[in-house]
Amino acid sequence: MLQTAKVLIVDDERLVQVSIINMVKWGELRDEINGEAQNVQEAIEIVNNLEPDIVITDMKMPGPNGVALMEFLARDFPQIKIIVISGYNDFVYMRSAIKNKAIDYIMKPIDKAQLNNAVSNAIDEINHVKKNSNALTSEKLAIGEKIERIILEKRLNNFLYDIQISKKEIEREKSLNVLYRKNLKHIFLLFKFYNIHSICKDRFNGDYKKMTLKICSCIDESIKNENKIVFKKEHSLSEFCIIIGYGKSTKNDKITESIALLAEQIDANISLRLNLKSIVGISNVHNSFDALETMYQESLFALMHLNIKSNHIISFYDKTVKLISNHISVIIENGREWIISIESGNCTMSEKLLNNALGKLSEKNVICAQDIINLYKEIFYYAERTLRKLNLETIDVKTDDLLDEDYLVLLFVSAVKQGETTFPEVNRIITERLKQCTERVLSSKRMKTHSNLYEVKDFIDRYYFEDITLQ
Repeated sequence: MLQTAKVLIVDDERLVQVSIINMVKWGELRDEINGEAQNVQEAIEIVNNLEPDIVITDMKMPGPNGVALMEFLARDFPQIKIIVISGYNDFVYMRSAIKNKAIDYIMKPIDKAQLNNAVSNAIDEINHVKKNSNALTSEKLAIGEKIERIILEKRLNNFLYDIQISKKEIEREKSLNVLYRKNLKHIFLLFKFYNIHSICKDRFNGDYKKMTLKICSCIDESIKNENKIVFKKEHSLSEFCIIIGYGKSTKNDKITESIALLAEQIDANISLRLNLKSIVGISNVHNSFDALETMYQESLFALMHLNIKSNHIISFYDKTVKLISNHISVIIENGREWIISIESGNCTMSEKLLNNALGKLSEKNVICAQDIINLYKEIFYYAERTLRKLNLETIDVKTDDLLDEDYLVLLFVSAVKQGETTFPEVNRIITERLKQCTERVLSSKRMKTHSNLYEVKDFIDRYYFEDITLQ
C-alpha cells in the first residue's frame, strides 16, 4: 500500500492553486502537496527532480500548454496519474486527456466532490499497480532463489561425482565460498528418509519439489552454524546432504560429538514437523572442501551399512568400517538353483528361492540397507548370466524408476524398522523383474518349438511320396 501520495499542482493562477489545496481532503486520502508550478517548464523540472505520484494540471497556460505536459508525462513518466483542470470545454483538450490516460477532466469552476473523487481514484490506481508490482517482484525473487538453488545443487552434485569445477566458479557462488575459502574442517551428513513417498503423497499431494524445499528449510533451521550447505542429492528423492565447516582449532572428537547431537536434533525436528523418518550416514572429518567426493562416499557407505534392526539412526564411517565384517554374509548359497529356475522359465521356483533368501535376511541380527542391494544385484547377476548363455538380450535392471535400487532400499528399511519379517512389496518388485527374464526365456523356447514344427511340415511337403519315418 502506498504510504503517502506526492502531488504536483500546475496552474498559472495562484488563486486556483490555493483553491485546489483547500478543497482536497489530503490527510484522509493519504497524499500531500509535493510541489506547485505556474507553467509547463517549471512543472517538468519539478517532475524530473521529485517524481510526484499525481499531477493536477490546468490546460491553458502561457507558453507550452497542458497538452505538452501530458505528452511529456505519458512518454517519460507513464506511472504518474494525471488530473486535468480546465476552463475550456474544448474537444482537442479532452481528446488529449483521453489519449494520455488522464484520470478525470474537471471543468472550472471546480466541483469539490468531483476533485476529491478524482484524487481518490488516482490513489486507488497507484495502489493497485504497486500491489501487483510488489507481487511480481516477490515472484521474481522467489524464482531467482529457486534458480540459484538449482544451480548450486547441480554444482555440488557434480562435486560428489568428481566432476571438476573451477575455482572461479566456486568464487562466484557465495554459498560455496562460505565453506571453500575459509580455513575450516569439514564433515558431511547424508540423511535418507525411508517413508518419504507415503509422506509426499499424504501431506504434499505428490509434489516432491514442494516437499524438498520444506525439508531443506527444516534442516537449515536446525543448524545454528553459519558455515553450512544443505541440498538434495541428484537422482534421489530420499537423500539430503549437509556439509558443515568447523574452525581448524576444533578437535575432531568434539566435532563428531556435536555432529551426532545435531543429527538427532534434525531428525527430531523433521519427524515432529513432517513425520519423516530417517537414517543418517556421517563422514570422517576432513581438512579441505576439495575432499567433498570422499566425504560423500564415506557418509553413503556409513548410511548403507547402518544396522537398521537397532534403535540407532546414526552411523559414523570410521566405526562402520570396524564393524563391516558383521554386515557381510552370503544370502544366496546356491546360485545354480537360480540359474535352473530362470533357464527353465519356472517362475514358481524363482519366487520360492526369493522368499527363502528374504527369510534368511530377516533372521540376521545385523541387517543393513546394502544387504538388499547385494541380494538384488546377485539375483540379476544369475539372470543376466542365463540370458547371455541362451544368446538372449539382457534386462536393464534400472530401466524403470519405480524399480530402481533406491526405491527398494526405502521399502526394505521401512519394513525392517517396523519389525516385519516378510517383505511382500520388495518380493513383488523383484519377482516382477524376474518374470521379465523368465518370459524372455519362455518366449525364446516357444519360437524355437514353432520353428521346428514348420521345418517338419516343410520336410513332409517335399518328401511325402517317400517312406518317411518318425525320425
